[in-house]
Amino acid sequence: MLLVAIGAVGVLQYLIFQAEQYRAIDQRLESTASLLLSSRLTTAELKEFEEADDIIEEVVGGERLNQFVVIYDRKDSVVYRSKNAYLLPDDILTKEKWQTLDVEGNYVRMITLPLAQQNRPGGNRRTIQVGLIV
Repeated sequence: MLLVAIGAVGVLQYLIFQAEQYRAIDQRLESTASLLLSSRLTTAELKEFEEADDIIEEVVGGERLNQFVVIYDRKDSVVYRSKNAYLLPDDILTKEKWQTLDVEGNYVRMITLPLAQQNRPGGNRRTIQVGLIV
């Protein structure tokens, strides 16, 4: 009976630790997304990948070690895809706010938000995904 109780406590501690890890990942993604949504990405034309890469590097700097950013136009075509997004399949949903994927044994968590363009009539023409690969 004592072994069962010890095992149950161990499983419970593991589940609590895992839940805290996921919460920390979500907070990190929300923070990065918030920084990007308040950056020049809302006014940039993004005709070249380098322009988006420069803005993202300026905003998040070296914090992108295992993070990725994907920007879609209103037709869900990729406008920008960071180098760290190479693991992602091409057919990721852009309508779901939070997604969790298992890609080649890697845990991938991402948030998808509208990227309001301040210099465009009609506003939300693009979508941004910010994610983390663990």
